[in-house]
Amino acid sequence: MNIAFVTDDLRGNSNGIYASATRYCKALRDMGHTVKMIGYGAEGPDSYPVPMRQIPLITRISSSCGFTFGEPSPEIFEEALSDVDIVHLFLPFTLEAQALLWARKHKIPVSAAFHLQPQNMTYNAGFDEAPALSDAIFSFFKHRLYNHVRHVQCPSEMIKKQLEEHDYETNLHVISNGVPTYFQPDENASFDDGKIHIVTVGRYAPEKNQKTIIAAIGASRHVSDIVLHVCGKGNLEEDLKRQAEEAGVDARFDFLSERELLSLEQKCDLYVHASLVDIEAMSVLEGFAAGAIPVIGKAPLSAPSAFALCEESLFDAEDSLQLRDRIDYWTEHPEARRHWKPFYQEEAKQFSVPACVVQFLKMEEEAIEEDREAYERNLLPVPEISLAPSLPSFPRRKV
Repeated sequence: MNIAFVTDDLRGNSNGIYASATRYCKALRDMGHTVKMIGYGAEGPDSYPVPMRQIPLITRISSSCGFTFGEPSPEIFEEALSDVDIVHLFLPFTLEAQALLWARKHKIPVSAAFHLQPQNMTYNAGFDEAPALSDAIFSFFKHRLYNHVRHVQCPSEMIKKQLEEHDYETNLHVISNGVPTYFQPDENASFDDGKIHIVTVGRYAPEKNQKTIIAAIGASRHVSDIVLHVCGKGNLEEDLKRQAEEAGVDARFDFLSERELLSLEQKCDLYVHASLVDIEAMSVLEGFAAGAIPVIGKAPLSAPSAFALCEESLFDAEDSLQLRDRIDYWTEHPEARRHWKPFYQEEAKQFSVPACVVQFLKMEEEAIEEDREAYERNLLPVPEISLAPSLPSFPRRKV
């Protein structure tokens, strides 16, 4: 199969969409398929870099979050997409919308994935969940892209239900982004310092809620025996460092490569995740695949609590005292950690990238067959899509 992946930002910046696209790309190529990568910063074989897209105000905000928009290029589309079997779109922005229009005009099948929760945008804009605004963004995404595509990958059951609640009229497939097979425990890896090492991974952003983790460890009766590794980057770094210092928490902040992160997680006892908004959270999968016992926050807009295998691996995402109790339990019961570790290893196997790619290929085959038939019957005209770069207006904040 010859597949084109189109996504705005393909720089090696370790965001979740970049990781998902590049991991799927490698797995598909290893299976003998051709994958073309179209996006800003695309590098390597069969890669087609597009220019950066400059959008007043929005570009500045997105850049502060580590994300860059790609500028559509008809010449690049012509070069990259003319011979593909299907175009797979990762985001609902202008680059992908223009690729959809080009594909429909040239009668090439199209599929998509839903990787961006509107609540990620509202939290980073300072409005928290903002239900009315989130609903407007869901509607914008639907009419901009997803209702013009017949098959859409959903990384979790949680986001599939949200799309159904917002009347998305397309075939929704729950297919995990997956975890690489090399995320495995190393029984010889250890800090060997007598401490309990806890790791958490995510942007330093409001919805990732690292403040609850720091507060929980600060309240733990074992605080002097705990080292917290906070892996990521973002605008809240100084605030989180200040909180950790005031709480007496030994917190070490760093941004690591994938291999460095794997090495760290193989040495850690616990992986703690308190995010309030997460479509899937591959970092949780990676954490317990590497050997750390997960402790996962439950929140209506966060999917990874579905990975928990026991009550001790769950807490209410904003309840620092409940999380403190979970951390104290796992600290005081090393035999429980040894008991549950192989069960989490087994669970990780069903979410391996190769296993997920097999499901993805089935979706692509369906999309190709249905789109080709619809093209023959003139049932897939070029859709009318507004390509204006603006998103729904944010309400004014009260002063």
